[in-house]
Amino acid sequence: MVWTAFISTVKIRPETESFDLAGAGLVEVMTSDFPALAEYSRLLWRAAYEPHLFSSEVSELLWARSYSRPALEAAYARGEKTFWVMLDGDRAGFMAYRLESACRRMRLSKIYLHPDYWGRGLGGWVLESVTNAALDAGVQCIDLYVFRRNTRAIQAYRRAGFRVVREELTDLGGGLVYDDFIMAKEIESQTAV
Repeated sequence: MVWTAFISTVKIRPETESFDLAGAGLVEVMTSDFPALAEYSRLLWRAAYEPHLFSSEVSELLWARSYSRPALEAAYARGEKTFWVMLDGDRAGFMAYRLESACRRMRLSKIYLHPDYWGRGLGGWVLESVTNAALDAGVQCIDLYVFRRNTRAIQAYRRAGFRVVREELTDLGGGLVYDDFIMAKEIESQTAV
């Protein structure tokens, strides 16, 4: 499924090089693409977290928990939908979410862009697309987990209307912890009155 319907005007911060987002789209990842997604995610994960947030050893352990092929398959079995972020026919990243219909929430579980696209407006476009998908699904809130020291991502989420709602420390065993902010964005219906 290509989400070209969500292509709209995106404000590019003036201090960054802009590019045309008319060729942007989201394409659903098929289960047969999970091996390619696992390898691609490893590249983007390392770019995002090594060495400033995690050592390579810790990074690899944390990556395996969410992005290895078995982890991707388990997330899919729980109802997670994953999409390639495309720009002009090239993969520029990926994102994933899961609808929690009973509580009318969407969990944005993954959003990673290739470093070549950082700071140029594509992440804002992806977050706008997620918001539109949430509206279409009748969701009232989008939430996500973000590492507390990942200031670049936190700033991007804030620009997109997310706010920190709580902190959470999750013990993974072996001396590893997830030290996260849970951020949320309330969704208001855009229906005309």
